[in-house]
Amino acid sequence: MMLIKLTPHLNLTNLPIIQTNIAHQDNQLLVSFCIHHHGLDLPKFDERQNHRADFLWEENCLELFLSDERLSPSYVEINLSPDGRHAIYQLDGYRTPSTLPPPSTDKLQVIWKNIQQNQLLNNGLLMDNYEVMITLPDGFYPHHLNPTAILYIDGQPIYYAHQHATPADFHQTGYWVNLQNH
Repeated sequence: MMLIKLTPHLNLTNLPIIQTNIAHQDNQLLVSFCIHHHGLDLPKFDERQNHRADFLWEENCLELFLSDERLSPSYVEINLSPDGRHAIYQLDGYRTPSTLPPPSTDKLQVIWKNIQQNQLLNNGLLMDNYEVMITLPDGFYPHHLNPTAILYIDGQPIYYAHQHATPADFHQTGYWVNLQNH
């Protein structure tokens, strides 16, 4: 299992802390996003909301970008709303095509596994944990990935990533995690 801490693009105090845990086995990725916060107003997970939806990045959104270097420069973008909605997009290269939303793909599947919301921790913080199983197509091996998040705090988007481009841009593959090094 690989632990990746996400940092906000802005240096503000009392921002939520986000870390991801990622495990890869066969054609599946198990990904969890753990958010420690002081009372962030995230929507409640609702199994009835477990369907495809576009433009999730316009609200609180957990994201995962995946690339298989054999298929480079194409990559996949997975958007997850804390309420259960999700989207999976196939891009041919850096933000290509430029239409919004990007073309969706059904080559990967998202299965929500374990959701915990507003768990009170000993340090007084609250914790939300969102775990998904992502089923990969046969022959797809993610060589690079980028777990990210967008949280809207007082109406301002705060971008979280392992490393940040300037300005913040999750699609810049030079900032992604190389799985061959882990």
